[in-house]
Amino acid sequence: MYLDFNVLCFTETHLSNAIETNSLMFEGFDKIYRKYLTNHSGGLLVYVASSLISRRMPDLEILLPESIWVEITDRNHAYLICNVYRQPHQTNEFWDRINICLERASELSERITLVGDINEDQLILTNNKFRTLMMLNKYGEYYKRTDKSYKANTNTY
Repeated sequence: MYLDFNVLCFTETHLSNAIETNSLMFEGFDKIYRKYLTNHSGGLLVYVASSLISRRMPDLEILLPESIWVEITDRNHAYLICNVYRQPHQTNEFWDRINICLERASELSERITLVGDINEDQLILTNNKFRTLMMLNKYGEYYKRTDKSYKANTNTY
C-alpha cells in the first residue's frame, strides 16, 4: 500500500489517547510516533518504515509543542524530520520558536526536513514568515528550488 515510502507524516489526525496505537499499525511500518489532539494542534502522526533506525527527539519538541521530531540514522548520517502544525492566525511567537528549534536541530544534523501544515499561503507575497525563516537558516536555496511561487530566472517571488 505505502511501500514506496519510508516515512509518512500526518497533521490534524484528531487522535485521542482512547485510540490504541495497535489499531493504527499497518504492514511495513512498525514505528509510530504520535501526539494527541490538544489545544495546540489537531494531533500529529509519523510512521517510519520497519527497515529504518529511528528515535523521537523530545528535546526539540519542548519549544515547539505542536511538532514531532524524529531522527533517522544510517551508517553515515543522521536525518531529522520535523512534522509541525501551526494554528491559523498564530502569533509571531511560533516563528521565533521554530527558528530556535531549527538552530538547535542544525547542531545535530545538516539533513533536516520540515513537513506539516503551517497554515500560511505561500503564494501571497505578504505571507513571508516561512520564506524569511528558510533564508535565515541555511535552507533558503532548497526552498527557492521547491517553492512554486519562486521565479527561478529572476530570483524574485
